[in-house]
Amino acid sequence: MHTIIGIPIAKGIAHGPVRIIHDTSMEAVERLGCNTVEEIQIFHDARNEAIGEIETIRLNTMKNIGEHESKIFEAHQSILEDPEMINQVEAYILEKACCAEWALTVVGNRIRAIFESMDNAYMKERAIDIKDITCRVVNLIMGHYSDVGSINEPYVLVGHDLTPSQTSTLETKYVKGIITEVGGKTAHSAIIATLLKIPYVVIEKGTTLLKDGDDVVFDGREGIVVVDPDQSCLDAYHAKEKQLVQEEEKYAGLKGKVCKTQDNMEVELIANISQIKDLDYIVKSDAKSVGLFRTEFIFMDQDRLPTEDEQYEIYKKITTAMSEGYVTIRTLDIGGDKESPLFNIPKEDNPFLGYRGIRLCLEEVEIFKTQLRAILRASAHGKIKIMFPMIATLTEIRETKSILDSCKKALDLEGNIYDKNIEVGIMIETPAAVVMADVFAKEVDFFSIGTNDLIQYTMAVDRSNLKISALYSQYDPAVLRNMKIIAEAANKENISVSICGEAAADIKLLPYWLGIGIHKLSMSVALIPEVKWTISQMTSTQGIEVVEALSKAGDVREVCNVTHHPPYTKKKVATKSIILGGYLLLDVL
Repeated sequence: MHTIIGIPIAKGIAHGPVRIIHDTSMEAVERLGCNTVEEIQIFHDARNEAIGEIETIRLNTMKNIGEHESKIFEAHQSILEDPEMINQVEAYILEKACCAEWALTVVGNRIRAIFESMDNAYMKERAIDIKDITCRVVNLIMGHYSDVGSINEPYVLVGHDLTPSQTSTLETKYVKGIITEVGGKTAHSAIIATLLKIPYVVIEKGTTLLKDGDDVVFDGREGIVVVDPDQSCLDAYHAKEKQLVQEEEKYAGLKGKVCKTQDNMEVELIANISQIKDLDYIVKSDAKSVGLFRTEFIFMDQDRLPTEDEQYEIYKKITTAMSEGYVTIRTLDIGGDKESPLFNIPKEDNPFLGYRGIRLCLEEVEIFKTQLRAILRASAHGKIKIMFPMIATLTEIRETKSILDSCKKALDLEGNIYDKNIEVGIMIETPAAVVMADVFAKEVDFFSIGTNDLIQYTMAVDRSNLKISALYSQYDPAVLRNMKIIAEAANKENISVSICGEAAADIKLLPYWLGIGIHKLSMSVALIPEVKWTISQMTSTQGIEVVEALSKAGDVREVCNVTHHPPYTKKKVATKSIILGGYLLLDVL
């Protein structure tokens, strides 16, 4: 028995024999001297057949998983029908007099390379979509089967990566887990695996470290894979599996109820959303409002700037859907790790400290105005809040508000209706904003703490640099003190303050957030049930106790010593204990 450390992707307990899926889908070899007319026809025949296959997968995905996930395959069909891609393949066949499968492989690899070279994780992961599409057509030309075949016995699938269509065609009653060598939580395959409730872990060199037939067990929340587990290990994981079922039942019992502590302190749990197609998840969740709508993806997925009317329709749709609450729309936040070919951003030595966020918007004023006008117009259909990103100076706040006022005046002259009292806030992401929080709080209606960037800038850590990644920690006292400074400034001026990012859903830090006066948490909808249940086990006084304990902490180890053992106990007598989120939590009568 031995363990392999991986990266957790999708939660759940997986146990079964390994079945390695080797990447044999790109076996095309260069054949020259071909009849170019015949090869072009072969390409189109396979391309049309692939479109039909993808349509079948799309319909099955819509039926068995959801409409949102099925749209992945609409995009795949669109790529296969894209004139630019078709023209490139035809041109290569004509130029080289080569076979269709080789031309498509070359063109597909070129397109993939463009996505893989991007710094943005989301865009990088789109490269797998290109591979999915290219492999499907190549397989059809060469007589290979494109999708993962069903296996009529339990197994854990191991491969270099999985395409979205492969994941969608998995037999869920047999596949007990997924291990790939590449991927991330934002990849389509990870999203689909989560919805199918298939535990998922990423292990570098997994196809080398594991072999067919290996008995493995793992918890997708932890990412640790045990190879050839003994009976005591299996018993422990089976106990965890039962525990997960019990937890889900607990979470379900709170759905639709107000999130509050045992002593009736209410906490607002709101959702983050990156794309309009994520709206289905939000509507079906317990979230009544959106704490962050990342509008940059509207600009990243197009070959031209979106018009005012196009943006208006998107903002209107999400606002109308969240009729019981509000939608916080963050203005364009391009730059850093979010790139777009629509903007002429020069190559920078350190893009995270460069031309990004509000800095870009204040230069691209007309683009900024177009977005603000669209947001204002959409505010006539529901409650909207506007949030500006990457604020570092008072001048930036006043300039953005001035531009917003000019948009309001223009809309007034045109006779457009909008919320004249629309709330305006800022995302606190820079140490400068922390230091100036008491001043900024007098200028805006709300704060949202962008934890991912704030941690990065506070600790001066490039989180993509593995050499120093350990310094990137939400448990560092400097980070926690900054959070407290922000909360105190907001509460003093009686403006709303929320935490946005992975740290908002950190179970171990929930008492601290409540203790420093933050009662609004913005997170992925998938994390809301566990957070809600955990808060229901707390009292407000426990939060104060944690804050007092952490105020004495001098380093991460001391913080972890407190946060890994928070006092989540009811006043009733405890009957048993369980492990939840990495620390002891008492279950009670």
